Amino acid sequence: MRHALPNAVAVACFLSPPPPRREDGGGKLGQARCLDRTLMQGKVDDCRKGRGDIQFRLTAAQRKHLEHLHMGSVERHVDLYQLGTDPNVLKAQAM
Repeated sequence: MRHALPNAVAVACFLSPPPPRREDGGGKLGQARCLDRTLMQGKVDDCRKGRGDIQFRLTAAQRKHLEHLHMGSVERHVDLYQLGTDPNVLKAQAM
């Protein structure tokens, strides 16, 4: 049986900020949220790997260019898509 995550869940994992940190470690609630986020991220990562996604490291130049684009903007999405579909980038920068 194939388990698929709804798109809204995947988007929430990538776009939601991490829980705030407290000097006391965030207490049990903070630890539970962190664990939930870690487990969900693992499921998203497994799903993406199963669909053929390859993680790659950005070069310093690529990172600098992306820093100038707003998070979630169409321009940033297009640039990341182009990097992620370029066989030369995937071959040289795969993790």
